[in-house]
This record gives sequence, structure tokens and C-alpha cells, in this order.
Amino acid sequence: MRILDGLIRETANSMEEVTDQRMTPFIQGAIWYVGEVFCRDQKMVWKYIPDIVSGELEPFFNLARRTAALDHP
Repeated sequence: MRILDGLIRETANSMEEVTDQRMTPFIQGAIWYVGEVFCRDQKMVWKYIPDIVSGELEPFFNLARRTAALDHP
């Protein structure tokens, strides 16, 4: 994770820059990598959460369930 952190810091100097670059292949790959590490380490599973920026609405099933995950860091 330190190596990935260093690579991200080489491409973005602030969280605003990371957010601005969040749809680039590199940042998306980093996000997915960290998510997969959490899934494997914590016995978690992936769940689709729509992009809150695009205005997509969450599916009508499982609305009561809260999540701490977004599509960006």
C-alpha cells in the first residue's frame, strides 16, 4: 500500500486533484485495488453504488442498507 500511496501522490498533490482525476484509468485502478484488498482481508463483497455526481439513482432494492463506500476515495 505504501508503494500505491507514493504513486498516487506523484500524480495528485491534493484530495481535490484526486477527485478531479477519479475517472482516469490510474486512479480507478488504485480505487479498485484498495477495494479488493479490503474485500479479501475483511471478508467483504463488492456492491454497486451509483455515482452520486452523475445523478444516477440507487436501485430500489435494499434502500435501508447504509454504505460507507463511494466511487471515489
